[in-house]
Amino acid sequence: AGALLDRIRFSRLMPVIAALLTFILLSIFFIAQTSFIGLIISTWIIYALSFAHFSTVPAQTISLFKSVHSSVVVGTIGLSDSFSYATLGVINKFIMSRDEDPKMFLWFFLTLSS
Repeated sequence: AGALLDRIRFSRLMPVIAALLTFILLSIFFIAQTSFIGLIISTWIIYALSFAHFSTVPAQTISLFKSVHSSVVVGTIGLSDSFSYATLGVINKFIMSRDEDPKMFLWFFLTLSS
């Protein structure tokens, strides 16, 4: 995704990636009910799209904040990513630990897509 910044503007690239990611997260439950291969492909697409911001956001941030303190802004963005992954871990722990609920994947992916 970082290489795409040379050709496509950030304000157009990231909404497209976010929209694709949202669509796949909303539909993965229904894809998994019909095809295990579809679940695997969807999971790999989610991994590819969800980590796209790790290269695009710092590059855009450094180009926007052209000062000696741009590293503070990039560090703050990294800290917020850490908080979001911690929240994901907590959600995963409380939703995915309920083995008796047959719709635990539905609640998990609906939570992630919102």
